[in-house]
Amino acid sequence: MKTLRERFEAKLVPGENGCLEWTGHRQPNGYGRIGAAGKMLYTHRVAWELANGKIPDGLHVLHRCDNPHCSNPEHLFLGTQADNMVDKVQKGRQGRSGNGGRTNRVVDETMVIFMKELQMQDLNQIQIGECLGVDHTTVSRYLSGKQVTV
Repeated sequence: MKTLRERFEAKLVPGENGCLEWTGHRQPNGYGRIGAAGKMLYTHRVAWELANGKIPDGLHVLHRCDNPHCSNPEHLFLGTQADNMVDKVQKGRQGRSGNGGRTNRVVDETMVIFMKELQMQDLNQIQIGECLGVDHTTVSRYLSGKQVTV
């Protein structure tokens, strides 16, 4: 029976810009998945762990190359969800809807905490709003304490 490493490496092919493209099962969002010990694992996380060991609790495996198919450990780095959002905004990957990316999302306590984390990462209120899908004036009201969650 093949090891996880053997099965994993058998499904990688060289891609553009040094990426190692996953050719096995992919989620609709492009991220690769592989089965192991009765679980489905994300291939970029498997790549990280095979190369570097266990992922510390609370951290995510992020892509420098912004290619969800890529499982090259050299293209991966660890970060928090806030780091991921900062990276997304800095690279211009934040989603946009017909109204400039803003929605009528309900702002809850968790979102306010996240706004504060993003602010500490030196994102401005427009960037924070883009990350969370709310208008920058909404971000301003919550960060200034003029509006509180119920």
